[in-house]
Amino acid sequence: MEGCMPLQPEEDVTTSSPKTKNKCGKFVSSRQKIMVVNIYKDIISITPDKKYMDIINRIRELIGLGRDTIRNTISEYKTTKIVSSPNRKRLKASLFEKIHDLDRTGLRRRTIHSIWLKREPPTLPSYLDP
Repeated sequence: MEGCMPLQPEEDVTTSSPKTKNKCGKFVSSRQKIMVVNIYKDIISITPDKKYMDIINRIRELIGLGRDTIRNTISEYKTTKIVSSPNRKRLKASLFEKIHDLDRTGLRRRTIHSIWLKREPPTLPSYLDP
């Protein structure tokens, strides 16, 4: 069969996708946690005498997660034998909820209302200086 491409390449070609790191503060999905556990089990089965920090560093290189994330995932798996899915809803208090009612009314009375009563234009320095 002349002119046909061989099924196996003659040279060793490795194709891998570029390593993507998980951004700080982003959730780690349960799929990623399962990958961490599976890689950990694989490394332990191949080289059981390898140091724990070397294993974590190798997983960091392979997956792109942080050291503490990997350490927490492995310890969670060791204690519970399962990995949990992340809670994707963050309960963040808005600025309005953080300020107490009395503080809010005092702030309104002292700054905002006094500026309008003096008939001054509302500018940023006038809000910052009481």
